[in-house]
Amino acid sequence: MANRPTQDEPSSQPHGRTIDLSACLGLYCESATTRKCHFLRKMPNIKVFAGSSHVELAQKVVDRLGIHLGRVVLKKFSNQETCVEVGESVRGEDVYIIQSGCGEVNDNLMELLIMINACKIASASRVTAVIPCFPYAIAPFNCGRLALSFQLFTCPVAGADHIITMDLHASQIQGFFDIPVDNLYAEPAVLKWVRENIPEWRTSIIVSPDAGV
Repeated sequence: MANRPTQDEPSSQPHGRTIDLSACLGLYCESATTRKCHFLRKMPNIKVFAGSSHVELAQKVVDRLGIHLGRVVLKKFSNQETCVEVGESVRGEDVYIIQSGCGEVNDNLMELLIMINACKIASASRVTAVIPCFPYAIAPFNCGRLALSFQLFTCPVAGADHIITMDLHASQIQGFFDIPVDNLYAEPAVLKWVRENIPEWRTSIIVSPDAGV
């Protein structure tokens, strides 16, 4: 078996691959069978649902876990109001809803809130909102008469029991919630991918502007 590339010996694999952000959530085991057996022993009553913002990411997460993506119907009425229908029982289950704040931010946020409410009404034992890109979080704290927009939905999102997000623009945002907020960092996964896939990584520069700029 070939040795894994070290920091001094980066891999020469092709560059046309994408960074798997699901690895940032710690969802990694050696094989699909091992993943499923190991994970289901620790968390047997889990359901993962995807909002419409990033179905591909949610699918990668459940593939790593060795479980199926939960069924949910997301649609709009003729007046553009959002409608959510959970397509399977979540009674007594530990529910994770993956919905990013990029793209159609307002629609995605409203969809997330309705999904949280739908799962709560359906007697889910616990609901975790996984929000890789937290919406309305880039406003500075030191500007007078500037709205802190994220405060408007800290209470509605807190209908969930737990929030998982990534690389918050300001760590102080965690203090506005009355529930646990895990702020994960993508940097370790990004650096690992760069070292393994870009031979000239030592002389490369990574530029990452804020989402929405």
